[in-house]
Amino acid sequence: MVRKTAATETAQASKSQTTRTAKTTKTSSARTSSTRTASARSSHTAATRASKFSRVAVYDVTPHAEAGHFPARVELGEAFRVEAHVVATDAVVGATAYLLNTRGKILMSVPMTSGDSDTSLFSGMLQVGEPTSIKPWQAGYDAIAKQLGSYKVAVKGWTDAYVTWLDSMADVFEDPTMPLTDILERQFEEMAQILTRWSKSRDAKLTAAQKKLLTDAAKTVTDTTLPTAQRLEAVTTDDIKQLHLTNPLREDLTSSDASAIVVERPQSSFAAWYGFFPKSEAAALNSEGQADDKPATLSAAFTGLERAKAEGFSIVHLHTYAPTRSTDYADLKAFCDKAHELDLEVALDVTTDLIIDNDIPSKRLRTVHNALDTNEIIEQLLKAVEAGVTAFRASTTLRGLDSWHAIIEAVTKKHPEVLFAAEQYVDPATQHALGLAGFKQSDSEFHWNYTKDELTSFLTDTYSTKSFIEHRSFWPSTYQVLTDYLRDNGATGYAIRAVLAAMGSPSWGIMAGYERVENEQSAEGQAPAIDESENIIVREWPEQPDAGIAKLIQTLNQVRAEHVSLRSFHNLTILPTNNTFMLALVRHTPAELTGTGKPDTVIVCVNLDTNNAQPANVHIDLPSLGLPTDKPFTVKDELTGQQFEWSWDNYVSLAPWADVAHILSVQY
Repeated sequence: MVRKTAATETAQASKSQTTRTAKTTKTSSARTSSTRTASARSSHTAATRASKFSRVAVYDVTPHAEAGHFPARVELGEAFRVEAHVVATDAVVGATAYLLNTRGKILMSVPMTSGDSDTSLFSGMLQVGEPTSIKPWQAGYDAIAKQLGSYKVAVKGWTDAYVTWLDSMADVFEDPTMPLTDILERQFEEMAQILTRWSKSRDAKLTAAQKKLLTDAAKTVTDTTLPTAQRLEAVTTDDIKQLHLTNPLREDLTSSDASAIVVERPQSSFAAWYGFFPKSEAAALNSEGQADDKPATLSAAFTGLERAKAEGFSIVHLHTYAPTRSTDYADLKAFCDKAHELDLEVALDVTTDLIIDNDIPSKRLRTVHNALDTNEIIEQLLKAVEAGVTAFRASTTLRGLDSWHAIIEAVTKKHPEVLFAAEQYVDPATQHALGLAGFKQSDSEFHWNYTKDELTSFLTDTYSTKSFIEHRSFWPSTYQVLTDYLRDNGATGYAIRAVLAAMGSPSWGIMAGYERVENEQSAEGQAPAIDESENIIVREWPEQPDAGIAKLIQTLNQVRAEHVSLRSFHNLTILPTNNTFMLALVRHTPAELTGTGKPDTVIVCVNLDTNNAQPANVHIDLPSLGLPTDKPFTVKDELTGQQFEWSWDNYVSLAPWADVAHILSVQY
């Protein structure tokens, strides 16, 4: 039977685990030393209590430090999910997630919710700082750097006496005309005691008016001259229900141990990569129709920087260009200076068993008699950093984990702003180990996942708790990989994969030529027809940036820059559809973490069929996104500017010759 009273609606809301803890709070960093001492003492008490078994059990908290040594990693301003199982056998429970500094001072607290009473898994979103695109060489980065480093997260579970009482009174709410009994009167007395404790709770942080609201309700609920219905209504008014959402009575507080997390600089998670070979940027055809192999400098490759900027990318990677003893560091510095003028970071390769003799204008790879030792590699990387390089991509199979860890540790000790990315995809276990070793991002097997089932599984895994260590970068193709899908489906296939990559991961990238839909494949397998690491490719770049799919790529990067929900590795949900060719997903960040006071929600629908129009119904769990359940809401397609009215179930039809995807931003 459906419970229709306000009180039982509150109880049901609790059972479905709507918000039941104090509203999100961020506290000022300015506190007296006595306050800091009290906070540290409180943190110690909570940690001690967590080691004992209490009325409320809190366990399996994530994020956590793997093996006790490898803390979770998030970017500054990146919303991340905290989860824990919170259980009590004899009461309804609630949970709150906390962000603390290393001294135990609470910096932020958020309510946690749970939609599964069987598992009692609670979750909530935290965030350190605000999202920013400030680069290491720019004014203001020193202030950013001060926010980076070690923090802690913890979860407190607690019993919710108010909702527990509402649950126990379900039959009375169903039939408030039932005869009064001594048992019922004792239950009313119990609620009065709950309201009184609530009004006196220091933890609830109530105002004088809120305290009076509760004490008045306590008097009314025990007034035997009033009918039962009126007494029930007194404790379930809209004001009390709202107070329960924002300032609940939390009893039997039990804290987990605090887990360490590390907050890293901008672009450690959210990055848009543009890769090119400098030798090809400067190339032209000679009178014989062959690539002219004249010596050149990096300054001849400025066109690649300008194109990356025009298309909205944030990091340029010079493929197979690595710092060595023969590197012209003055030339490299001039290139980095130009990139910095365009607000672009520069990433180079890392040389290990090979020396690359100035990769401009041709391959010039030669094996040396002795592989470079770790100290030599570190020395050359540090010289590149001094020239302005802020990131490196490494072919990780050329060196052992211990060697990579030593290299990364040595470079980042002197220059903590430097990012390392693992360029070559390896097996899942090794990929995770590379993250533990210090690689901030890694290539992934995104380009091998085509079907709805494959993409669903891959995206779910990418956004699992692994993402606290692994930041998978989605590249539709590389200079080594050109899939049959791209070969066979032309501009439509290239567009679909670009949308999936840009919307599917905070980190994505393309190689120069992708925007031109270069889809000629090698006869030997799923690789480009011309190996650009071995050969020069002369490209005729059109004057108009919207040729090929360049305009789409520019739009995708613009959408990414405008929507904070696309910055996180912890907020993607696959949406149910009734068509195997229609993939739908949503990226959502709650209002407390956007900096605008409004939630940020982006819904993406992609037709995976490159030949036929595909219709589908897309279902959305509205309450989980804070969307209205009783009326439509407006969404705007960021690709076309069209607006639609959406609700629970929504009809979508996408044709490959018109629109391969919807990228819908919710208009709050």
